[in-house]
Amino acid sequence: MYDAIGGQPTVDGMVGKLFDRLLADDTLARYYATAGDLDALRDRYRHFFTTAFDGPGEWTGPLMTPVHAGRGINDSEWDTWCAHLLAALAELGVHPAHQATITAEVLDPLRPHIVGQ
Repeated sequence: MYDAIGGQPTVDGMVGKLFDRLLADDTLARYYATAGDLDALRDRYRHFFTTAFDGPGEWTGPLMTPVHAGRGINDSEWDTWCAHLLAALAELGVHPAHQATITAEVLDPLRPHIVGQ
């Protein structure tokens, strides 16, 4: 998937656009207000999505469930978060078929590790 969507430039652009959207979202911005160093978090997102999209390297960051434990993220918030990610990909010209694959292979499997933890 990584090469099909445009590789690192697309992942980097997606993360930048995603953060712009998340920080402007009245519901989701609160999760990032206490995140600390947002530049470090952006780097972690770049690393995660590079590996999640079958790019180079391996994910060496924390497991998703413990990172999201106690945050109280609900299904609606997760759906909105995913919609922001997909909108960022669309802005970058990623084909809808690739967006559907990302939803099925990356975002949907993450849900139980993030929602309700």
